[in-house]
Amino acid sequence: MSNKWPIYGSGQAGHGRCATEAEWRAEFGRIGEAQVSVLVRDGIIPEPKRQAGFRWLGDQAQARRAREERTFNYVRWTFFAAVAAVLVGIIGIASTLMH
Repeated sequence: MSNKWPIYGSGQAGHGRCATEAEWRAEFGRIGEAQVSVLVRDGIIPEPKRQAGFRWLGDQAQARRAREERTFNYVRWTFFAAVAAVLVGIIGIASTLMH
């Protein structure tokens, strides 16, 4: 199994934890959630990077939940607007037929 990700960068001199984690997060963004999940689950990356991967995956899950909630609210209000439009149409047709 060849390693196609540059995963051993934590020992570079001159890099602080924040800079290194920012680099890792950028890398995680490039390779995607599915691959990061495999990397952290199987433990094939160094422990500090693995912990950063867990944090990144948690952040991604939280962002996904927020997007799903906004989408649900949008769909719900769109449904209510459609039902209201149908009711207004029915009332308009009924009032036209009664006159």
